[in-house]
Amino acid sequence: MTLRAALDAAWQRAVAARETEGQRRRAEADRAVASSLWAAPPSLALSHRDDRLHRAAGRRETEIGIAMPLWLPGQRTARAGTAEAAAALAQAAEQVARLRLAGDLRESGWQLAALQAELVQADTQAQSLKQLADDVERRVRAGDLARADALAAQAEHLAAAAQ
Repeated sequence: MTLRAALDAAWQRAVAARETEGQRRRAEADRAVASSLWAAPPSLALSHRDDRLHRAAGRRETEIGIAMPLWLPGQRTARAGTAEAAAALAQAAEQVARLRLAGDLRESGWQLAALQAELVQADTQAQSLKQLADDVERRVRAGDLARADALAAQAEHLAAAAQ
């Protein structure tokens, strides 16, 4: 697996990816609001009142209203600028998060490589100590070395194998 593929897979699961996606969507929504004709959605209000509950004098009042909020001078431009800044911030946050994730991924990869190298080194050492223990045992049988040397070599081999 390449680093790029690992980064893409990790990015799909990263919380930072969801956060930056939310920031990007919010910036897009702000852009849409800034490009709209009205400062806020138009609304329709309807109200009806009468005096039946108190005096029943026959008074009635009905109100119908339409609200169409207009942009104040410069407000639309400011809103568009804010939306663009938010979009740039979201993109920068995504890049920072991806770079941070890539750094963490590289660090984990190097840790894995170091552990694998240590494992290979430990296996090599155990094999070397096994050969040494066998050689010392042959020399003990031949009378060249004392039995204590064979026991020491065997202990070293067993200690290395236990790791």
